[in-house]
Amino acid sequence: HAAFTQYRDPALTMNLLEKNLGAIERVAPAIAARIRAADGADNPYRVKTARNGLPTLAFCDAEGSERLLHSGYDPATEAVRLVASAVESDADLVIIGGFALGYHIEAALERAPDAGIVVIERDPALLAAAFACRDFSALLAGGRLDLALTDRTEDVTLLLDGKSTRKVSLLLHRPSADSAPEFYHNLKNVLHAFLNGKEVNLATLARFERLWTRNL
Repeated sequence: HAAFTQYRDPALTMNLLEKNLGAIERVAPAIAARIRAADGADNPYRVKTARNGLPTLAFCDAEGSERLLHSGYDPATEAVRLVASAVESDADLVIIGGFALGYHIEAALERAPDAGIVVIERDPALLAAAFACRDFSALLAGGRLDLALTDRTEDVTLLLDGKSTRKVSLLLHRPSADSAPEFYHNLKNVLHAFLNGKEVNLATLARFERLWTRNL
């Protein structure tokens, strides 16, 4: 098992949080306000240090049990492998379920350089933890990422309306789904209906079912 240390320098944490919130506040002030309100000592997400020195993230449930949302050894390499199996390099839209610490989002941006990225996250407390430990300001201000912070899966289709669906890749961050199975099950159904209505090719829908249906 990996040995973890807490990854939390209070001064650095506050600086990163405010820098990231500043970047998102310019385009989505309501999202920034929800994230800021969720930052506090009762946040169930714990940022820790992986074996290779990068931050990783654990979710602490009501019983005090912790579950990692990224590798405890090398979260960035894990994300590259995940993205390689799910995201086509010539995709023009990548829909991602679960933000976590964003390693998979960065890997998707690199793998599909012409794609717009839509990330759907339900928990503002997770984003507060993530924003306090990694610098996402360039990613948030870069123009390729749309972030949906919602626990209403039906809101997602509003964000997707008008997006190119010529070639869509779908990426589920499985540990995020495991922490909120009902939400991600509903999200799967909403996305399937949306893509089916857009007459996305059958290969994309078949891939969607393989990647999203397991354990949901």
